[in-house]
Amino acid sequence: MKLKIDENLPAECAEILVQGGFQAETVADEGMTGADDSALADASRSEGRIMVTLDLDFANIRAYPPTDYAGIIVLRPKRQDKHSVLELVHRFALVLVNRPPAGELWIVEPDSISNWIAGSRYQALVPAWQSSLRGEATTRSTGSLPDCRRSTRSGRKTLRRKPHLERAFQ
Repeated sequence: MKLKIDENLPAECAEILVQGGFQAETVADEGMTGADDSALADASRSEGRIMVTLDLDFANIRAYPPTDYAGIIVLRPKRQDKHSVLELVHRFALVLVNRPPAGELWIVEPDSISNWIAGSRYQALVPAWQSSLRGEATTRSTGSLPDCRRSTRSGRKTLRRKPHLERAFQ
């Protein structure tokens, strides 16, 4: 599986992914530092690489339809320090082993991974990195997750972290 690591991520991200058996190259390695998003997207598409970035512009499915790419992974750490970003990379790398994001947009957060698949709504892969360690299927509809509760104010379904469930997987 080939990945392109955006320049807004530490170079260590590529090293982690290479150690995991993936072909990862940084934007700097390819001499595309300073290139605009559309140029990076075009290069990713032509090379068949999954784009990994912190840039929320790539989460715009109208501008960058995931079905046109090998996959788009947008990292959303709570803090954008190196440790937080590298931790997210470790987590989604475990999921990549069993489930490539072909034609999908993944939003990777500290407590969840959500994906967008053409013709459907967002789905959650929660807790995807823990389930993949046990070899279980990771895709479930957002409405059927055991840790999904209905918010009383807005009526929307929101994902809540349940530490007692996470401890069972550690």
